[in-house]
Amino acid sequence: MPTSSNKILGLELLRGLCALIVALYHCLTWSDLAHFYSWGLYGVYVFFGISGAVLYANYHASLALVPGPGQISIGQFLLKRFARLVPLLAACVLFLAVMGNTWAVDSSFLNISLLFGFGAPGATSLLTGGWSIGIEVVLYAIFPALLAFTHSTRVAIAALTALIVLRMALLHFTLRGTDFIGAWSLHIQPAAFMCFFFGGMLIAKWMPRVAPGYLIVAGLACAVLLFAFPGTAPSSIVLGARGLLLTLVSLAIVAAFFWSPANRFGAATAKFFGDISYGLYLIHPLVWNASAGWQLSTAAHIALTLGVATAAAWLSLRFYEAPARRFIVNLAYRGRAATSATSTSSRSA
Repeated sequence: MPTSSNKILGLELLRGLCALIVALYHCLTWSDLAHFYSWGLYGVYVFFGISGAVLYANYHASLALVPGPGQISIGQFLLKRFARLVPLLAACVLFLAVMGNTWAVDSSFLNISLLFGFGAPGATSLLTGGWSIGIEVVLYAIFPALLAFTHSTRVAIAALTALIVLRMALLHFTLRGTDFIGAWSLHIQPAAFMCFFFGGMLIAKWMPRVAPGYLIVAGLACAVLLFAFPGTAPSSIVLGARGLLLTLVSLAIVAAFFWSPANRFGAATAKFFGDISYGLYLIHPLVWNASAGWQLSTAAHIALTLGVATAAAWLSLRFYEAPARRFIVNLAYRGRAATSATSTSSRSA
């Protein structure tokens, strides 16, 4: 399967498209033009499936408790994940604090340290959409344990089934007798999204090498099923038979994008969408709010938000996030090397 820098470029394209769909959903909702609930909800849920597939494809054979040649430790894996997420998230939290002239030390620390996902990410996230980043971190932390359930087909299917049942049960009991927003902090928990992440892992394990053309058609069909019927209320598309169907369709979309373009233009386009996905997702609410007081038409406000957020995402990745990521990783490795050298010197003495 052709890849670029160990990336499955079809999934990178899907990641970027989902970020764009979520951003458009927010803009339409904030403008009170439309409420396409499936765009905002399942656009994010697909992220978790993509993450599971990408991590399994890249790390299932190289992650080890005691790493040998060509392998990495769990600590190194988590460090790389931290370095990927924290620079932009920290910058957005600081930007929000400056713009609002407020600074809450405890909640800011929880967010910047990425620890807020282990508590109540729906209640403690400071950023619009930031709750999903907190949940991603929890899923990264349990990824090594989840790998143990992928070795046997029967065990893998049973585990995925159990996680889907867990999701549906959690949503049923937390949303029963209340509305979606009213129970937000209750149902926005890692347990409700583990099935997407683990399902993505199994897709990466089992996905055959099918011609991209057939997968694209299948992916478009699933996307139409998922996004063309946004629902009249959030609860209507996450509960019951419809919620179960859309959960399975979300995983099918991830499977349908498990390929990489064979031509240079397609690869560059997919890579661009993947590169701007994280930044677009976190930055667009900040741009929207910062420009809310301007005398703009609704269409212009939406276009400005999406355009500026896309450009800012690309610039941030190239000139800030990538260098910051390398700095964090290199600093940690130098610290570990210095500690190792000190321990060796002490033993020799």
